[in-house]
Amino acid sequence: MAGNQQLFLNFEAGEDLTRGNVLFLSSDLIVKKAKADADATMFAMGIAEETVLSGDTVTVMVSGLIENFTHGFGSPGDLLYVSEATAGALTSAAPASPNIAQQVAQIESTDILMFGTIGFIDTAAGDSDKIDTVRFENLGSLPALNKNIGGAWTPARPGTITNVVVHRRKKGTAGTTKVDLNKNGVTIFTTQTNRPTINETDGDNFVVTAPAIDITTFAALDYIQVQLDEKEKGNPKDLSITLEFQYDVV
Repeated sequence: MAGNQQLFLNFEAGEDLTRGNVLFLSSDLIVKKAKADADATMFAMGIAEETVLSGDTVTVMVSGLIENFTHGFGSPGDLLYVSEATAGALTSAAPASPNIAQQVAQIESTDILMFGTIGFIDTAAGDSDKIDTVRFENLGSLPALNKNIGGAWTPARPGTITNVVVHRRKKGTAGTTKVDLNKNGVTIFTTQTNRPTINETDGDNFVVTAPAIDITTFAALDYIQVQLDEKEKGNPKDLSITLEFQYDVV
């Protein structure tokens, strides 16, 4: 979790929130406190950067250093998880099954955490009912076409891709941004219209889900990469691609 680049997004708060609350994004695109005891309140995607009331706009840190935050946990280097006991809270102990163990932060000091949910979730072997996620991110201006975004993900076990969600923060001036995912160099969206697409007319802070996925299965040590097929004109910025998947029972 090294590095100090920060990614902030703005969402509507679905309940009263306090700075430092760990949040998930609901199906109606509002943020609420994450809690690791149920799929309905997971997975965490960010941490509240301010205290707000329900219905207000809240700034959410998706990744980066959260400073001046006295967390009360362990030592530098220790990892923190979404709490299964208290909504919006962190815990230093990985929640035991059937709860969901999602690592979301690493301690930097007594009042600084490095927050980020990229590639952190990995359920125990046999938990095929759990939806895991891995996220690819590009901070700043979008990259050139056919250039890999965020490296590659290599799963530890075979499984199935269940969903692909794309968020683009700042729109361009015209045109379309279209995302493709490749498994071992071959697209999983053989049907072009299934590739997640965001138009300039969709505005800022737009989220889209892939209509369907043509190739859903992967094997251990396959490599998954993300590229752009198309990019809006102008200077669109800050793209994140979240891949949801289930590992097979081992």
